[in-house]
Amino acid sequence: MLLHFLRCLVVLGVLAGPVFFALAPAAWAQASSAQSVVVVLVDGSEVTGTIEEETDAVVVLRTALGVRMEIPRDQIERITATDARSQLRADPHATRLLFTSTARPIGKGNGYLAVYELLFPFAAAGVGERVSLAGGFSLIPGVSSQLVYIAPKVTVYNRPQSAVALGAYVGRVGFLEGESPVLGLLYGLGTWGSTERAVTVGAGYAFAGEERADRPVLMVGGEYQLSNRLKLLSENYIVPGIGEATLGSLGLRFIGDTISADFGFFIVLEAIGETDGLPALPWLSFSYHFGR
Repeated sequence: MLLHFLRCLVVLGVLAGPVFFALAPAAWAQASSAQSVVVVLVDGSEVTGTIEEETDAVVVLRTALGVRMEIPRDQIERITATDARSQLRADPHATRLLFTSTARPIGKGNGYLAVYELLFPFAAAGVGERVSLAGGFSLIPGVSSQLVYIAPKVTVYNRPQSAVALGAYVGRVGFLEGESPVLGLLYGLGTWGSTERAVTVGAGYAFAGEERADRPVLMVGGEYQLSNRLKLLSENYIVPGIGEATLGSLGLRFIGDTISADFGFFIVLEAIGETDGLPALPWLSFSYHFGR
């Protein structure tokens, strides 16, 4: 009964999420017109006001003194929504959840170094305001053929409360040997909400060599910042294949000025009750942010 309930929650989130958020942007756009935001410019200066209008080229801001400002988008580093509950410190790693990325761009001049499970180091950097490139490899003891991969991402739509991105994970086991096929995932995803609390929904098709998956991997994730130093994270998957698996996760991010740490667990919901104890994989990662 518990397994069925948990699986239904994940399935409902994955399937209903895109429908809900397809209707939500209009409502958020209306709310954002009266919501106070902080616009951080590329020269480091900040302007606070409310957004009256925005296009791909310009953001029209009305300051608290009633001054109307037209700010070119190429002069904007980021726009952060403010709210009544509190001014929380920005999460420098808001471009990813526990493992997968959000649709937010890293931004030109920004990047981070990270390691997953102490065995998978990687790096990511913004090569443009909306284009980022990541890559890494595995360091599994006793394994002669290690994984090497790259992960480009392009944010095709970016607004203060929403973003849409396309990306890929492409790698090979035993890169220098060249014997194994190229494998990876082509995906698209959207993130709705602020860097303090948001939902990310995505789908992707896996491939290995010339073989392609018939059905997509579906993902729904979320983030909720509890305090200046703590954020709650989750990402959940429906993976097609034999006995279609449902993978859930829950974790905490400890936010530092430049260094952050994530701790949590991943669990295959179908495995609950089939093994002794809780069939969970502990998750640990460390990240160092650099840039503006």
